[in-house]
Amino acid sequence: MDIVDLKPDQIPAAGAVLARALFEDGLAKHMYPDQEERKARTPWHFSAMVRYGVLFGRVLTTAREPHGVAVWLAPGETAMTDNRIAAAGLDASPAVLGEEAFGRFVSAMAQIEPYREQDVPPRHWYLALVGVDPDYSGKGIGGSLLRTILAEADMEGLPCYLETAEEGNVAFYQKHGFETVRHGTVCDTAVEYWTMQRSPH
Repeated sequence: MDIVDLKPDQIPAAGAVLARALFEDGLAKHMYPDQEERKARTPWHFSAMVRYGVLFGRVLTTAREPHGVAVWLAPGETAMTDNRIAAAGLDASPAVLGEEAFGRFVSAMAQIEPYREQDVPPRHWYLALVGVDPDYSGKGIGGSLLRTILAEADMEGLPCYLETAEEGNVAFYQKHGFETVRHGTVCDTAVEYWTMQRSPH
């Protein structure tokens, strides 16, 4: 499986891939309980996150066209600053996604995100997003998207960290060396979350 760095002109296609891949993700459903609204609104959200990764991190995808996408933030660059958020266009999120949906997203992440600072050393690779187009699942794309950075992290002697709101993903990450650090439910919601860390091999 040939894995390459995403080109800037592929950002919309990558966002669409992630929207399809994560359509049933617990956090996406929490943001948009209505399926039609989720289908209409989440591609912009994921495209903006991919743009952030292209500008300030590393975004990997399949050669020729995106069938899977992984957004990684590098050691020392994992904090999303206001200036970087604005540069990626994420500051438009409340207006584009809707105040209520964006509020639900922010409230959930406000509970989950602080655990990273508590549980992983400051220098780490952060897997912000990964997804494979459902039409191409089962072909090894997801694992290939991880292995490039996992190998680099091993060479650097650094851990990797991620969060997921989908129980079905936990075994996949475990297969690649991640272990669950925390498992819980976002307050006053049905959203389950798992934080996971991988020590360097």
